[in-house]
Amino acid sequence: MIVDRKKKVFIAIPNLGTIVPSLAYNLIQWTHDPRYTVQVFMPQNIFPQDAARNFCVKKFLESDCEYILWIDDDVFCPMDALHRLVSHDKDMVGAAVFAMKYEGDEAFPYPVTLRFNEEKKYQVYYGSGLEEIDATGSACLLIKRKVYEHPSIERPYIFSYHRDGTLSLTCDFDFNRRAKEAGFKLWADWGIVCSHVKEVDLKMLNNLLVRIKNGK
Repeated sequence: MIVDRKKKVFIAIPNLGTIVPSLAYNLIQWTHDPRYTVQVFMPQNIFPQDAARNFCVKKFLESDCEYILWIDDDVFCPMDALHRLVSHDKDMVGAAVFAMKYEGDEAFPYPVTLRFNEEKKYQVYYGSGLEEIDATGSACLLIKRKVYEHPSIERPYIFSYHRDGTLSLTCDFDFNRRAKEAGFKLWADWGIVCSHVKEVDLKMLNNLLVRIKNGK
């Protein structure tokens, strides 16, 4: 009789002392899923962001887990998100998570998912199904252990800057770049849409809707 071995997942949630309640419910369900052995790690108040992420990676590599699942403290997922991401068997695969962008007196959601355009510059990408991408945030992102064990990724998360000191890439996007240069592929599953709990000025959303309605 062949018994499937439980897959071991390290869930990393850097936070400021709290997480959204629905994420707590995700964690309860996932830790009781008979298909997985889940280790939850929630370091608090580590700054800046790259230090928090690198500390999580250190603890992940000290464990015997095969995957790390990054989740932001203000994000919660469909209950089957963990199993669906693992089942893809990709080096790196994330769910769709939207952030808010503000321009003038308008606000609108956009996916933190990027592809290169013809000039090899990042642009926001709206996809469907399971698609390869060039960069994404780590709001809900599953990564195999072998990616962090690659010799070219000794320090996974760093902010990169232009010569004038302005920010070039966030630590998440810089990690994506170096992981892809090392031969790993990054994917997004647009069928898994997570909730992102943010404070939003409804007037700014209304301004956007009015402009769209008026065809401007």
